Amino acid sequence: MRAVDSEEVAIPRRADRRWWWLAVVLVLAVVVTPLSLWGKPELARGRTCLSNVKSLNLHLMMYAEDADGRYPPACTWSTTAEPYLKNTMVALCPSDPSLRGIGAPLPAHVAVPTSYTMNQACSGFPYKRIELPSEVAVLFDGNGPCGGPDHAELRHPRDRSPGLNVGFVDGHVKWLSAEDFAKTDFKP
Repeated sequence: MRAVDSEEVAIPRRADRRWWWLAVVLVLAVVVTPLSLWGKPELARGRTCLSNVKSLNLHLMMYAEDADGRYPPACTWSTTAEPYLKNTMVALCPSDPSLRGIGAPLPAHVAVPTSYTMNQACSGFPYKRIELPSEVAVLFDGNGPCGGPDHAELRHPRDRSPGLNVGFVDGHVKWLSAEDFAKTDFKP
C-alpha cells in the first residue's frame, strides 16, 4: 500500500461544505414551495382575501382616527374608506362568486364594490369604547356592505371545513371555521 500525498486528495474544507448544503436547501425550497400550492388555487385566493381583510381593517381604523374615534356608517363603509385606499381592488375577494357581476350598476350609496361586510353594530360606534376589541368582529367575508352574522359567506374551506376571513376591532385578522364564527361577538 502506498502512502497518499496530501496534495493528491482534496479534502473539502468545512466552510465549503456549508455552502454546498445551503445551495441544496435553497434549491429544494425553490422546487418544493410552488409544488405545495400546486393544484390549490383556492388556498392562494384565501390568503389573498385574508390580506385584503387586514388592509381594509387598517383603513377602517385610520378612518376612525380621523372621525373622532368612530367607525364609518356600516352600509357606506366602502365609500367612506375609499380615500384611504390606494387600490380599491382590495375590497374584492378573489373567491367571491359574485365578481362576475362587476361592471353592473351599483346602488347610489356604494361607490366601491366590495366582497366584505361591516358589522352593523359597529356603525358609527367609538372603537376605543369597545371593552374586548380582540373578540368583536368588525369586517368579514359577506354578501352585502353591512349586516350581522347572517350576511356572512363561507368562501374559504380548509381541511373540508367551511370558513371565512374575519377582521377584529383590535386590527388582527384570522380565518374562522363556521362553528367558531358562530361564537364570535358582534356587540361592541
